[in-house]
Amino acid sequence: MLPGDAAARLRGSGRITWYAASGQRGRVVGGSVLVPDARGGQGYTPVDSLLTGSVTSGRLAGRRSTGTAVPTSDVLGCASRGVRSVAGRGLLSFS
Repeated sequence: MLPGDAAARLRGSGRITWYAASGQRGRVVGGSVLVPDARGGQGYTPVDSLLTGSVTSGRLAGRRSTGTAVPTSDVLGCASRGVRSVAGRGLLSFS
């Protein structure tokens, strides 16, 4: 994929864990489930497409999300095999 291309036919969901402090420190204060748009989003990388969607549970349920991320786990087999999970760092916005 080229920068600006979106991943397509996305399926699945992601769990966001909210912490009381930055850097995944402190106590867990909640969680939300994010479901990506099936058609993908317009991100710089395919991983960004996973962040364009809707929050289906948790305190932000009903909100739309969009974001950018850099994967910190191996995603090289994504196009041919799919991925079961992705770890990464980035920015996520809700509206």
